[in-house]
Amino acid sequence: MSAALQVRLLLWLWLGAAFYAGYAGWIARLPLTALPAVALLLAAAALAAGRRLPAMRAWLAALDLRTLVLLHAVRLVGLFFIPLYLRGDLPRAFAVAGASGETLVALFAVALAALPLAEPRRRRLLLIWSVVGLMDFMLLGLTLLRLLAAGEGNFGAFAVLPLSLVPTLLVPLLLATHGLVLARLLRPPTAA
Repeated sequence: MSAALQVRLLLWLWLGAAFYAGYAGWIARLPLTALPAVALLLAAAALAAGRRLPAMRAWLAALDLRTLVLLHAVRLVGLFFIPLYLRGDLPRAFAVAGASGETLVALFAVALAALPLAEPRRRRLLLIWSVVGLMDFMLLGLTLLRLLAAGEGNFGAFAVLPLSLVPTLLVPLLLATHGLVLARLLRPPTAA
């Protein structure tokens, strides 16, 4: 079985498991404060699989960084946080920060993947983009925890489908791709 097929199969299995976890109510049974930890654990598992499975490691090493970056266009889903806020399903502080930060990172990703840039410049911009993208995730996670600790806002929408896929699939996958991008960019030139 080719490495690309193995990766597709693992991604489909992950999607199925994340969907089932939301459908079966497993995510809804967790305290909402556990959602950032779930996302971090799943991202760590994805990174570990990318390092420990030889076929996947080789496939990822050969993958153009722009492919990993373009995956972040899905972060435009952050725009959906505004209607959720207007419906009362998300607090304003989280919805506005999420919509603006996620949209900025998504548009920056599309531009980096599409623009014909010289390699040194692309690498420098990719590094900036990845750090900004990780900071956005960190700030959103901290905002979520701060609001939950203060008893402000409702985040229950992230515990049921379709938004339960955000902490169980989208955020971990995007965090893992940030890790992969940074690992490749920060590798010494002789090992690249």
